[in-house]
Amino acid sequence: MTTALATKQQGMAVLEQVVIHGDLSKLSPEDRVMYYKQVCESVGLNPLTKPFEYINLNGKLRLYALRDATDQLRKLHNVSISISAREVVEDCYVVTAQATDKTGRKDESIGAVPIASLKGEFRSNAMMKAETKAKRRVTLSICGMGWLDESEVESIPGAKFPEQPVDAVVTPEQIEAIHTALSESNVELTELLAKAEIGDVRELSAVDAPKAIAWIRAQKPKKPTRQELAGQG
Repeated sequence: MTTALATKQQGMAVLEQVVIHGDLSKLSPEDRVMYYKQVCESVGLNPLTKPFEYINLNGKLRLYALRDATDQLRKLHNVSISISAREVVEDCYVVTAQATDKTGRKDESIGAVPIASLKGEFRSNAMMKAETKAKRRVTLSICGMGWLDESEVESIPGAKFPEQPVDAVVTPEQIEAIHTALSESNVELTELLAKAEIGDVRELSAVDAPKAIAWIRAQKPKKPTRQELAGQG
């Protein structure tokens, strides 16, 4: 009883780190995958398209939004974006983007980059980056999401990106686990491939394979056949 209570208290402490303090480093890899999946599903994003990535910021492991996240959010909420201003302010190129959702509600955000020492292609790339930042930031804002966008995180002092494994190819064991999960659910392989936007299960990465398995298992389980029911009797 004492051991069970201690385990429960430890679990609650980990949950507090995630929910209150936003630190995912306390989660096990399996729990992290499930948390990632639940976050995606809570806002209507497809976890198999990898809309988020991890970042170590101020000693905490957090999620930040990738391009796929903002693209999906714009489509999901029918958000249209227009550029309302482009200007140079104290050696910074500043773009203001205005977003309008399907209800007519509007929001604005800026994207700014320093351009004082830049010329030619470097300057033009920085100006395009400012526009990208503005569009993605206003998308997250109007959709009520408090995440950082990938266009912002690279300029944050002290931010560290978890190292990705060199061999990120899906393993034979993971492929077998995917097919096992498919056999136990109503999900067809073609449906999984369409969700992940790939042509073959071998195109999944070793990082995305557990997410695919978690998604399959979250679907309705396959009903047993009459032969299986008879065998159980």
